[in-house]
Amino acid sequence: MTSRIRVPAALFLLLCILSVGIAFAWAKSLYSFQFGDQALFHNFARWINHGEIYIRDFIHFRTPGTYYYLALGQRLFGETFRATSFAILLEPYLFQIAASFALALAATRALLGRASFAIAVFVAATFLFLTPIFQLRTAIPALALAAYLMTMGGDRPRADRAWSLAAGVLLGLSYWVGQEVFILLAWVIFWVELAARKEPFGERVRRLVWIAGSSFVVVAGGIGALVLQGMPVGEYLYYTSIYALFIQPAGMDLPFPPFAIENFVYYVFFLEIALIGALFVLSGVFAEPAAIAFSSYAILRLVSALGRSDYLHLVFSISELVVLTPIAIAMIWARRGEVARAIDRRAPRHLIEALLVALAILILFAAAISTSSRVLLLAPPLLCLGARMEGSPANEPGGASSGLTNLVAGVLGLGAMVAVFYPNSTAAFRFGTDALFYSVPSRPLIGGVQFGPDQDQELKGVEAFFEEHRPQRIFSYPIRPIYYAFAPEHATRLTYLEPQTTEAEVAGLISDLEIAPADVIVQDVGQMLRARPVLYPLADYIASNYRTAHVNREGRLLELRLPRDEMRPTMRLMDRYRQLAGENGGRVGFRAIDGAGNRAGAGGGDNEARLVLEAKGRISHRLAVADDWVFTTALLECADCARQADVELMRGEKVTRMRLSAGAAADTIPMPAGTGPVTVIFQPNVDGKRAAWIDPRFEGPVK
Repeated sequence: MTSRIRVPAALFLLLCILSVGIAFAWAKSLYSFQFGDQALFHNFARWINHGEIYIRDFIHFRTPGTYYYLALGQRLFGETFRATSFAILLEPYLFQIAASFALALAATRALLGRASFAIAVFVAATFLFLTPIFQLRTAIPALALAAYLMTMGGDRPRADRAWSLAAGVLLGLSYWVGQEVFILLAWVIFWVELAARKEPFGERVRRLVWIAGSSFVVVAGGIGALVLQGMPVGEYLYYTSIYALFIQPAGMDLPFPPFAIENFVYYVFFLEIALIGALFVLSGVFAEPAAIAFSSYAILRLVSALGRSDYLHLVFSISELVVLTPIAIAMIWARRGEVARAIDRRAPRHLIEALLVALAILILFAAAISTSSRVLLLAPPLLCLGARMEGSPANEPGGASSGLTNLVAGVLGLGAMVAVFYPNSTAAFRFGTDALFYSVPSRPLIGGVQFGPDQDQELKGVEAFFEEHRPQRIFSYPIRPIYYAFAPEHATRLTYLEPQTTEAEVAGLISDLEIAPADVIVQDVGQMLRARPVLYPLADYIASNYRTAHVNREGRLLELRLPRDEMRPTMRLMDRYRQLAGENGGRVGFRAIDGAGNRAGAGGGDNEARLVLEAKGRISHRLAVADDWVFTTALLECADCARQADVELMRGEKVTRMRLSAGAAADTIPMPAGTGPVTVIFQPNVDGKRAAWIDPRFEGPVK
């Protein structure tokens, strides 16, 4: 097929693939909206469209390019969950497909001697079969890498400068959709220019200046525009650098799945990269700057898979390998002569070098698994060092791979990805066709999308509560951002409490709530039961100023809280459940009850809902409490529970106690005399019996 026909045919096929992708995105958007990050980003986009400024009015550690993209999506398609879901799905089904098509053209030009539209088309089609987890922060860096690869293999300075400028601009845009991928790709480019490219040093410096300068303009220009709108630059730099790169990742890593046949998918790509490294040595391209750049970035992209160690992060990490796989297959056939000569046992040097490269890559991955995913940052300098040591190949590389070879390689590459990710690969494609042609919503839509049955009931319960109380401003925590979509305003700048939330952030949250109190607070009980002690001051502030009006049991267990008529300092033991459970082994549990169904009121009105602390046998907890506070609780009447139980407060040798009867009204007990922390002890009257304590809490004088 001549280039006159090949190029239009490939572009037509790409257009067809993109059309299918856009159709999949629209159809799937009806069923794919999620309560977590997607709900959070939906609200960020809403607030941007309402005039709010990133960091000044709402805080998150990611650079905000994606939020402004979603804001544009809402302006075009409406402020609905469906619009946000569609815009999010366009990231894998439109932008990633187009970016990977461009990257495949640039990579085949650099590595196979000629741009292959056949491989590019099949690479694009592959993404229709993968879980749609790819984002702008994978697509834009892919375009930046493609532009950088286009600076290689040419002899026209003007074209080199144009592609360097394009690479720098796209690298700068990468920063705005994900600062970590910006750092990874910049790190690769730096090492390739420093140690892998063969041009004179001055020429490499000029190229770096073009790339770094244009990238700086994009980054600094964006920061300057936000600062002019009122964004505090100090907080911005803290959250997008120190917090995002060092504080937030701490504790987020999951243990990597053990090596076993059922975990094959987690290890196959390590082996693939090692084999491709060996193939590059045998085929004589290992020392080529394009091979170093592409291999290094493909390795670094697996940082996400090694860090979070779950299926979605694995898929998210392999978009470059979707491109590299058919290129490697084509190279095996196109350079078969070089490979055959390299593995000749009479001159085994290149075979040994290939095995050493593969072994070094596998050791690097093993070190990253056993220590930290940051070990992969060694990949670019190590590959550059290996290329230097290998020197020039003994045989000149052969010609460009044929069109038929590339066509077969493209088919095999697509098939390999479908096979590795089967059955999820075929399920992802089938979900698209089913959503497009067959599926009909089985429940009324909320915000233009259909949720699962439990989520649907949860949303309806909270919506009904909001309809009754008409809140203008809400706070939803620790991580339940979807409910911000049902109120005009949010009470705090920080709306998503990561496990790494700091004491300073908690103090900021309390300050925000004091300045602009929430009309309703939504508290996820399950998340709060697992909360770290850093959140306890926030929980105490909320307990002191808000009462639990309703417990929503549909879906996630939620406390819906309204402002108290009078502020009363309060510390609820249920908010310290994680500490209680840790101190008392497996003897602690919880349940939720509605006040209207209680025979034991716990104070604050018969219709209020309550959380119940269940204890089997004796349990205790120690904390600092002011002298003028009291301890309040009631004993729930329930089957197989103790009919009577004692509560003791101990401070040194001083003790105060009370005996409670199941079903009786709540009672209070004063603090014992003395100084220092108080130990509260719960003891059923019958050994081994379970007791259920309604909302046990310390309370201070009303203010």
